[in-house]
Amino acid sequence: MTNFESVTVTKLEFVTPQIQECKNIEVQRVQEMESVRGANIVQAVSQENLEKNNVTGLDEPMTKKNQTSGGIIMESTEKLKEKVNLISWAELESHRVLSRARKTGYVCPLCGNGSGEDGTGIEPKEYPDHIGAKCQRCDEKIDNIKILAEYWHLNYKNDFNEILKRAGEEFFNESYKTKTEKPQNNLIEKLMLEDISVARENLRDFITEKGGKYRGLTLETLEHFGCGFMREWTSPQSRANDTFSTPTPRLIIPSGNHYLARLTVDLAQYEEKTRQYIKPKQHAGSKYPFGFDFLTLNISVLYVVEGEIDAMSIWQATGGKVAVIAISGAAESKWIDY
Repeated sequence: MTNFESVTVTKLEFVTPQIQECKNIEVQRVQEMESVRGANIVQAVSQENLEKNNVTGLDEPMTKKNQTSGGIIMESTEKLKEKVNLISWAELESHRVLSRARKTGYVCPLCGNGSGEDGTGIEPKEYPDHIGAKCQRCDEKIDNIKILAEYWHLNYKNDFNEILKRAGEEFFNESYKTKTEKPQNNLIEKLMLEDISVARENLRDFITEKGGKYRGLTLETLEHFGCGFMREWTSPQSRANDTFSTPTPRLIIPSGNHYLARLTVDLAQYEEKTRQYIKPKQHAGSKYPFGFDFLTLNISVLYVVEGEIDAMSIWQATGGKVAVIAISGAAESKWIDY
C-alpha cells in the first residue's frame, strides 16, 4: 500500500475555461497524431517497405555495411558510431579537436583538466568498440562523440546524428545521409500502441499472480487507467532501431501519446553488468501528465502528485471522487508555473 504520509500533494484551484482550453489543445494534438498515423504508419511497418521506398540512412539497420548512391554513403548509426569512436586521439589532436596537457595526457574538453600548472590530463584507453577515458576532476566518462560534441558546440543527445555526419565528412572524407524522421517516429508509435494492447491482455493474469493487487492497486483501478503488463518488455525505440535492450517484466502505465514502463521485480536480481543498463522506470513517447485524459470540465479542484502509483492510489482510496494527476513524466515540460 502507498504510504500517503510520504506523498506530496499539490492542490490547484481551476476554473472551467482553463480546463476547456487544455482539453481543446489535447483534442487538436490527438487529431493531428491520428492524421499522421493514418497517412504514414503502413509505410513504416516493415523494413521491406522502408527499403522499397528508398527511405534509408543513419537510423536504419542495413543488411550491407555500406551502400553508396551518388557519392553518399548510407550506413547504420551503430556502424558509423563505432568508426567515429575508434578515431585515435592523436588524429583528433591533429585536427585541433583535442589539446595535449602540459605534462601527460590530454586536456579534458569538458572541464579543462590538464590545462593547469600540474598539467596532468586524461589518458585514453582502447576498448573493443571505442577509445575513451574518465576525467578525475569532473568524473565524466569521455568518448570521441562527446569530445566532438563539445568541440562543435552541439548537444551530445539531441545532435547525435549531426555529430556522426560531420565526423564522417571530416575524418573519413565521406558524406552521410540520414533518412526523414517521420517514418521512424511512426514505427515507434506503432510499437507503443501494440505494447499497450498486448499489455492490457496480460494484466488480469499478472494481478492474479500477485494475489489480487499490485502495490495495493486492484485490477479494477489498473483497468480504469488503461494499465497492462508485459513479461519481457523492451523499449520501442530499441526495437525500431534494431538495437539490444534486456527484456524485463514491466507494468505499462499509459498517458496520452506516452507510457511509463515500470519494473515489477527487484533490480538486485540481475547481474551487476546487466543491472547498470536497466532503468526501473522508463518512458516511451512524448512525456505527458498522467490522469489528464480523465479530467472533466466541471471540476474546481485538482490534486497534483509526483508519481503515477500515487495518483492511482489516491483515486482508489477516495472511490474515484477526486480529480488527481501525476506529473513525474512531464516535470521538465513545466506544466505548472511556480
